[in-house]
Formats: sequence, structure tokens, C-alpha cells
Amino acid sequence: HPTGRGKARFFVGLGFSAAEWPVLQAALVAHARCEDVSDPIPNPFGRKFIVRGMMEAPQGRAAHVVSVWIILQGEDWPRLLTAYPGDSI
Repeated sequence: HPTGRGKARFFVGLGFSAAEWPVLQAALVAHARCEDVSDPIPNPFGRKFIVRGMMEAPQGRAAHVVSVWIILQGEDWPRLLTAYPGDSI
């Protein structure tokens, strides 16, 4: 998709693939668990959280990534909204 192709290239360049999407899923969850999480940012749908830090990728690579998560009103588990390249540390 034209809007997300830059992000796709970034993650493919790190060694992730669409065929093995659970590997990317696990890396994003680990990123959220291991890096600093912002204070909740309230919005009309729930509470949004931003995670910034290094994310491990296949074959020992790592990159700075920003992931954005939301916990919807009435729920108690986070959902991934987006992830994209972060600034270098």
C-alpha cells in the first residue's frame, strides 16, 4: 500500500517478512514490554501509549522503533496501532 510501503521496506530491511509475520508480532510485543512506555494519552476511544526504543530483529539486527498502542474503553489489553522507524539514539 502506498501509505505504508516505507514502513514495510524498513521492517523487511531488518529481516522481517510478511510470510513470517508472527516473528514481527513477537518482536513488537517484546519491544513494548522492554522499552519505556509513555504516560497514557487519553483520546475519545481509550488510552494511547507510545513506546520508543531499540527493537530486536531477526539475525541479530536491531533498530530504533516507535510503536503506538491503545487500550480501548471497556478493555484491559493493548492493541497495536502502528510502528515505524524511530530516531537514532
